[in-house]
Amino acid sequence: CTGKILGSSFVRLGNDAVDVSGSSIEIVEMTVKGAGDKGISAGENSRVTARKIQIEDADMGVASKDMSRVTLYDPVILRSRIGLTVFQKKPEFGPGFIHVHGDQISDTEFPFLVETGSRLRRGSQEISANIADIDAKLYPPEKGEQDGR
Repeated sequence: CTGKILGSSFVRLGNDAVDVSGSSIEIVEMTVKGAGDKGISAGENSRVTARKIQIEDADMGVASKDMSRVTLYDPVILRSRIGLTVFQKKPEFGPGFIHVHGDQISDTEFPFLVETGSRLRRGSQEISANIADIDAKLYPPEKGEQDGR
């Protein structure tokens, strides 16, 4: 699908706030507080542009996977396990990509997780890959068992 999400709030979610596959969306002025999984999840060759977003207390702030491209302007991600992550989950797709401009990411265990082959640009700086196989970090066995994976 193609669309916009404007002026939205998501509070105390058991899973993802925004989860798109094969879509092109724009997000403006969104707040996420307490996502059990991701604030924004882009997969399967999606295109996401987000401005003025704040994500607090999520497992993952923003994830781009499987040939998706996410562009973020001035995101705020607070008290989350992972800030931004890019990876390939499905073999029929390629790596993910995020380009972030002017972020504020704090109080996270992993501000950036970049799987080998995927790309994360922070302004003009390329963030180097820091993990070869991301599945174990994103979906530890105890979490997968709870979620029925």
